Amino acid sequence: MVVVAPRGIGLPVPALCRFFRHPQGTAGAVAVRYLSVQTLVASAAIVPSGRHSALHWTQRAAGLERQPPTAHQCRWYGSKKKGKKHHKEEEEEKEPGESEADVLPDMDATKEHMNHCLERFATELRAMRAGRANPGILDRVRVTLGHESAPLSDVAVVTIKDAQNLLVLANDPDHKTAIDTSIRNANLGLNPRIDKNNAIIVPVPKSTKESRDKMVKQVEALAERTRMSVRKYRQDAMKQLKAAAKSGAVSKDEVKTWEKDIQTVTDNFVDKVKDLVAAKTQEIEKT
Repeated sequence: MVVVAPRGIGLPVPALCRFFRHPQGTAGAVAVRYLSVQTLVASAAIVPSGRHSALHWTQRAAGLERQPPTAHQCRWYGSKKKGKKHHKEEEEEKEPGESEADVLPDMDATKEHMNHCLERFATELRAMRAGRANPGILDRVRVTLGHESAPLSDVAVVTIKDAQNLLVLANDPDHKTAIDTSIRNANLGLNPRIDKNNAIIVPVPKSTKESRDKMVKQVEALAERTRMSVRKYRQDAMKQLKAAAKSGAVSKDEVKTWEKDIQTVTDNFVDKVKDLVAAKTQEIEKT
């Protein structure tokens, strides 16, 4: 491309490019031709008469008449879509063969998750009152202190006063009102009171046949939710095992052994849930 920059005229090159409607910065070398003002005037002076202007003939004399766009000035959009075969080859290049440790189920992690479900279930059972004073009833209570909250066990000591009453002693006497309010708002159906010694008494109502039946149903519902959580982790382990078998990391015989091991662990935790249900049901019926 040729850009005219007349001597003696203080116009920058980009301005001249816009003036002559010529693109700046096209691919390839840019040649700049300096012409004297006299040359431009002489070129304009010999402009033949007709419909073309002096500017047209000046551009022509300088070699700047507009030309059709060349191939390198054209811009093409779009690209050919990759086929499934090509896409699959790229995936194989990006994902080299994984090691057996990466694809086989992590049994330690699976057991840990299942055990966490069991511990949560046990905590929920302890919080269910069965007509007798039991400190576990208050395990889920959190005490609001200003803009923060803390477990009741961190700010107070809970003991059994008698068969129907719990005794809560605040570590800081200034927290007794907050503790009393938190127990009332814990949706446990309890109405504590503060005695003259700044101790908090929590009466535990006696159970009725209706309340016992309702509690047993609640235990069964919690147990079913826990079993579902345990089986979910079993499904996750089975999915990992299938992926390992598909990749060829394990043989068919090894897959069968892994399946038995996973099922054995699952059955073990399901049996523990069953034992907790039986113990809690017996406790409820005795009250």
